[in-house]
Amino acid sequence: MNKLLILALICAAIAAEGAKLTEKSFKTSEHPRVYFTSKDIPKLKKKAEKVEWAGKFVAQAHKMTDAAVERHKSDPSFYPSRLAMHWEEGKRHTHFYTDGNFIPRREGNAKYPTIRPPYARSWGNGIKSCDTELEKPYTDGTLTARNPAESPNGDGKIPFERTGQAYENINDWLLRLAYHAAIIYTLEGDEAYAKFAADIVWTLVRGGAQQLQINPDDKVGNCGFLSWETLGDTRHYWAIPLIWDMLYGYFHEKYFDSEEFKRGIPGELWAPGHTEGKDWALDQFHVFFEKMIDNKLERGGGLIGNWNLNEHQSAMLYALALDDDKMYKDGKGREYYTEKLVYGPTTEHNGAYVDVLRANIEPQTGLWPEAPGGYGQGSIAQLVKFGFIYWKNGIDLLSRDELLFKASGAMPQMTFPNGFIANVGDSSYHRIWSDQLELMLTYNLAKKNKARFIETASILNKLGGRDLREDIAFFFYLPAIPEVPTPPTSRVSYAPCYPTIIERNGTDELDSLAFAISGFSTKMGHRHPNGLNLELYGRGEVLVPDIGAGGDYWCRETHQYYRHVAGHNTVTPNGRGAEDNIGMLFDKMWGEPAIVAGAVVTNSASRHRQYAQVESHFKGYDGFDCRQQRTTGIVRTSKHAGYYVDIFRSKVLEGEEKYHDYIFHCLGEWESAVASGKGSGVGALDAKSGKGYDYFKTLGGFAGGEPFNSSISYNGDIAMGVHLATIKGDEGYVLEGPKAFRHYNKRVGEKPCPALLLRRKGEAWRRPFVAVYEPFGAGVDAQVESVSVEDVKGAPAVIAVTVTFKGNPDRKDVILSADGPQTNFTYDGIRFKSPYAVLTYSNGKIANIYRGES
Repeated sequence: MNKLLILALICAAIAAEGAKLTEKSFKTSEHPRVYFTSKDIPKLKKKAEKVEWAGKFVAQAHKMTDAAVERHKSDPSFYPSRLAMHWEEGKRHTHFYTDGNFIPRREGNAKYPTIRPPYARSWGNGIKSCDTELEKPYTDGTLTARNPAESPNGDGKIPFERTGQAYENINDWLLRLAYHAAIIYTLEGDEAYAKFAADIVWTLVRGGAQQLQINPDDKVGNCGFLSWETLGDTRHYWAIPLIWDMLYGYFHEKYFDSEEFKRGIPGELWAPGHTEGKDWALDQFHVFFEKMIDNKLERGGGLIGNWNLNEHQSAMLYALALDDDKMYKDGKGREYYTEKLVYGPTTEHNGAYVDVLRANIEPQTGLWPEAPGGYGQGSIAQLVKFGFIYWKNGIDLLSRDELLFKASGAMPQMTFPNGFIANVGDSSYHRIWSDQLELMLTYNLAKKNKARFIETASILNKLGGRDLREDIAFFFYLPAIPEVPTPPTSRVSYAPCYPTIIERNGTDELDSLAFAISGFSTKMGHRHPNGLNLELYGRGEVLVPDIGAGGDYWCRETHQYYRHVAGHNTVTPNGRGAEDNIGMLFDKMWGEPAIVAGAVVTNSASRHRQYAQVESHFKGYDGFDCRQQRTTGIVRTSKHAGYYVDIFRSKVLEGEEKYHDYIFHCLGEWESAVASGKGSGVGALDAKSGKGYDYFKTLGGFAGGEPFNSSISYNGDIAMGVHLATIKGDEGYVLEGPKAFRHYNKRVGEKPCPALLLRRKGEAWRRPFVAVYEPFGAGVDAQVESVSVEDVKGAPAVIAVTVTFKGNPDRKDVILSADGPQTNFTYDGIRFKSPYAVLTYSNGKIANIYRGES
């Protein structure tokens, strides 16, 4: 057992003292209560009447459900008969067993139809585009493909073995209809909406109560109760306890007393007659809820990582919707299960809520150490959401630890000037999700914490809009966000947990410059062994992206290309992949402005210059060790324009040193001269010369000894200038790589990704890779003409990078780069003791000097 888990167990034991939950711990024992109580309903009605966006939510709920409810009145079997169930008598399976990523083995036969699990784990092994309207009632497992091309036999049909997660998507869609119908019933009292929702939910609950969790003989594992993964239950069956909570009175007072429930509908498999009675039917909800919660407590993720939180997201709703312990023979009701989820004890397969925060969140930054755009910010949002819902039910955990409030507003540290988060690890480019901030705003207002209320509102105002589509907005968000001053943007952000440094220059989205350098930590979840990776921003867009994860987590393309060095902007020695379980932390860092974790840095030696320099080890399990250093700087040429200089040093310390490959990806299209193969011919790259290299298409090449100058058009209006300094013996490849479809600009991201590979024989430390990148367009002309490199006399650890400019022969910039902070050297009669400096010349004379601090 690791030290972190032992610490959590001790903390849980301490927290549990005096934390025994009873009926009195909660706000009420009446239903509804999970999201709101009966006293809140008049307020929600008024909110829908007075607040425009809230009224739109209710109107959208009507739009989703009105036609379905109307159809249900005359054809009550249409929607329940389309649920993904084992309908056939004799084949109502209760036991399901996995083999690899599939569920080929099904056993048992229940009295009533049971729920179909997905028949594959992978997104790519099945279809998602099934259409419920096209399906026949009581399907035998075959589905109709919306896209005929997905039909393996060309008949438009998908056999059940190939349907993957499609069944879950069918049930998910029908449950969403039922959920919104339940909301309308709650607000308006029309029992036609209650009947529609109840028929769908009861059919599922009755079936699921007869089933066992997938792989029922296993005590541990990551398979869910109804889904291949425990996470799938949360994704697709979260609405059931909320519908039960809203329809609680309807189920108790009308539904299970009806003649239809007792006698059934002749010929309809979803509506048989029930001889067991009302008490039995009500108990099926308890049975189903217990099975769902127990699965989450006993399987899947532990204290560390997002898996545990994803399980809690549905488990907590099931727990809070249960009646009090005393209502059940086994004594396992709301108090019993909520206490296990909140206070634990923490086990190998369940992290108690009160232990999760300190076991995962980085204290300096408030960030969650998983891919920040998706898993990272999603986990923080879940922590806050859970705390908010517990508070609504009478258990106030949001003020328990100051770090939780810090985490709720932590994600601006990871953003580019256009609001998109650096795409580190298994993620896509996302803006900041506002859920946790909106909930904290509501909470802080209720708690009368003015300072926190203003701080939260200031971050929300900076996001530039509210996400009001989801149900939690209608139930929990304030009608409007007050106007307050926005917080300053930090020039530098540093998150050790990833690790990532983001540098920003400028306050205007269009004219700002920014870059991100990322390594990877073995403590980071969903990491990529990406080397020292680089992302570049310009003219309002992330032009040089981290291309993100592949199509799914199991395909070859993901493991050979997208996750590894070939899919990133880095340097790889000998074409090797970095070893995932060793990590590339920033062993050394220098920079100006100062690189401080969690700090807001606004001061700088210059408004127009800044840089960061990091060192790390690129290692392999076989003892291979390569030392690498990346220096990236911003050089602004005007209020609207500027460029990046990128200097990458790499040398092998242990193992054979054949070559080093500098890899670069951009978005858009190469200029025509390059795309047609201008330059010296080179052979195609293949898997033998580098991990994942066989995914590149070689368009052309260039020889070393002369600068390489080109550009990549992003969208016809803006572009990235690409300028490389080369030496004799270098081999240059102009490439196309797989698409960067995780980029937020789908039109550009769905095209092949322009790429470069520059191979340098031998070491690349005293002869580092040097590139200059210049974003231009949208009112800014390209200025950089070319880049060249020379050694600084008397200082073998220092190089001088000269940048020349188009139409301006009187100006040049010289960037001085040393491989360490205490290097003393002289250049043009000036003594330096600095790892980085920029000299701007005009008419042969030095007009400006920037010296980067060490």
